[in-house]
Amino acid sequence: MSLLLAQGMILRHFDEPPPLGGNAEKEARYRCIPYALLMEWEKPRTWHEARENLRRVRRLSQRSRFGHADILR
Repeated sequence: MSLLLAQGMILRHFDEPPPLGGNAEKEARYRCIPYALLMEWEKPRTWHEARENLRRVRRLSQRSRFGHADILR
């Protein structure tokens, strides 16, 4: 994810689908380490837009103790 953000890509959607059915033990394990992550990325339309997005990511990650991942929350 960091590599894509560093290239100026724009993350439009991020989702961790919840488990459906199954026993409680498997559901608990799935919630700790999800089997699937869904991401929708968008390529910037212009070089200027990519540069501005990269600046935004860097500025937000400097404020966050969690880095890039916290930006998406």
